[in-house]
Amino acid sequence: MKTEWLEALIQQAADPGADKMRLGLIQCLARELGIELVERGIGGCPLTRAGVAYAAYARKMMDELGNAGRESRAIAEGRSGLLRLGLCEEVATPHLQGFLIRCREEFPGISWRIHEEPAAQLIAALRRYEVDAVLMPRLPAVSADEDLIIQTVWEEPWTVMLPAGHELEGLEELGPEDLGPYPLVIPDPSLSPCGYDLVHEAFSRAGITPRVAAYCIGRSTMSTLVSVGAGVAFVPRSPRVTWTASADEVTERPFRADPMRILCVCNAYNPPGVAMQFLRMLMMTSPPDRPERHPE
Repeated sequence: MKTEWLEALIQQAADPGADKMRLGLIQCLARELGIELVERGIGGCPLTRAGVAYAAYARKMMDELGNAGRESRAIAEGRSGLLRLGLCEEVATPHLQGFLIRCREEFPGISWRIHEEPAAQLIAALRRYEVDAVLMPRLPAVSADEDLIIQTVWEEPWTVMLPAGHELEGLEELGPEDLGPYPLVIPDPSLSPCGYDLVHEAFSRAGITPRVAAYCIGRSTMSTLVSVGAGVAFVPRSPRVTWTASADEVTERPFRADPMRILCVCNAYNPPGVAMQFLRMLMMTSPPDRPERHPE
């Protein structure tokens, strides 16, 4: 069955004239169905009762085909569909929050499924096409033949969390050499290896071995331990809504270290349109203090 046959029948229902080309198309449809669709008479060629009924269904079918075409184009262009996004805990910062709000406003046809796991597990899921894109602060070691799109999309400065009244509170900015003598609350290497490696890299560049007081997973636990004096911590810039400690219990100071580079990783082969649209939007969105982007 051809769509041009359906279109001819719909047109005949609106204009029952004796258009030979249109009637010829309708006759092809009638043979396909095995029923008469048109009555021939002096006053024109109106549809039979069966033809009127079928024309009503034909309109619905053509509308559905039009909707299907529009929705398919939207999915192919990344304006609609399901985005399965993998996140490491470290990337949950104000910039990500603002970006996701903008995405939902500009592309209401996109639905989200968020997967929060350590980086290695997320990359494995990406290779299996179980997620469409991953945001992480670093990429686990991969062989040279891995076909991944890897792009630095933004950078985050660091913040030190100090217990209220700490003796370092008087300094405007802190570095590894300032925190070296103090116990640290840092990410658990077994559950948050990216954060753990970033902490150790910052201290190793300064030639300092950090004193570890506790291992944690999330910033809310870190802020709680800092507030009771268990140690100090440095974390990516983070809204206080992710902390359990109040402003009276924990003090923030900028931390001197290389910024955390956030990567977006997608499959190079047959990535879904929604993943590429997500990456394009990330590259167009810059926080006020974001430096120029450098592709991997």
